[in-house]
This record gives sequence, C-alpha cells and structure tokens, in this order.
Amino acid sequence: MSGAVHILCAVRDWRDLRPLIAQLDDGEHCIFEIVTSGPRAIEACLKAPPDILLVEAVLPGMDGLGVVDCLKRALGERMPRVIAGAGSSFSEKGFRRRGVRAVAPIPWETDILKQAILREMSEMEACTDWNALAPLQQQACALLEQMGMHASLKGYIYLSHAAALAYENESRLFHVGREIYGPIAGYFGTT
Repeated sequence: MSGAVHILCAVRDWRDLRPLIAQLDDGEHCIFEIVTSGPRAIEACLKAPPDILLVEAVLPGMDGLGVVDCLKRALGERMPRVIAGAGSSFSEKGFRRRGVRAVAPIPWETDILKQAILREMSEMEACTDWNALAPLQQQACALLEQMGMHASLKGYIYLSHAAALAYENESRLFHVGREIYGPIAGYFGTT
C-alpha cells in the first residue's frame, strides 16, 4: 500500500488509546487524528475522509451510531472502513446492522484494537480493481449462460465475480473466504 493509512479516532478520552498510538503511529504506515465528539468526527471526515474511522458508541454531541449513519449518507462509496467501540450488546448490534464489520469492546483493549486495525489495513492492501476485472467477469457470465445458468438465478452475479477473481489469480482458491468471498461482499456491500 502506498502512503500512510489515515486513522481518525472519535473517542471521549484519547488517553485510552495512548498504548495503541505508541505502537502504530510512525508517520510512515499509520497517522492518527483524534477528535472528541460526534460532530467533530463528521466534520473531519467530510473535510478529508480517513482510511479508517475508529468510533466509540457514546460520544458528546452525537453517538457513534449517528456518526456512522450521517457519514454513510454523506460519503456513500467514499465511506471509510469503520472500527466501532461498543460497551453493550445493544450498541454492538446497532453497529453490525449498519455494516460495521469490526466491533471492539469498550474499555478499549489495545491488542484487540491493534488486530482490528491491522486486519483492515491488510484488506485495504488487497483491494480488488473491479474495473480491470470487468472483462473477465463478462466472460464468466457468458460461460455460466452456456452451462445453462440464467442471469435471474440467485448467486449468478456473485459467481461470475468469483470466477473472475479466481481466474485472475489462482492462488485465491487456497483462501476462498478471505480472497474471494471477502472482496465480493465488500463490493456488493453485503456479508
């Protein structure tokens, strides 16, 4: 991945993140920015969308769920990857319903949070250039139709994307969940 990953942290007390920041913020791979309220998180994201948004469920001015909702409407496809901090199962479920894949417990546990950030960074590196794969995906559609699968069948489009990914790089077949299902789910905004 080229350039440092910009991580915006919307937290009530940034001191809870000191150990994490000390481990990851080197200016070369990760750069952290801290805001302490929901409205400031929205303002910062709209000004310059970060790569990763770390957001607590409870924030002054607007809760983390509201921040995620507002940013989804405002940023659409430019929405950053979100790692949410939840202190209850209610807020965790709320984040999950909004498509947030990484939810860490509050109070923050440095190791869990670090792993979530590194996982998101790894997935960012493995981002798929779907425009470059479009011709392969179209060929896969033609083959599926020749085999008798109709475009109206559930899973047709997913299968054509999976075939294109596998054809482009056969080693993906050894890690189907991470390297085929994951990118397709991200592309279609589903699980």
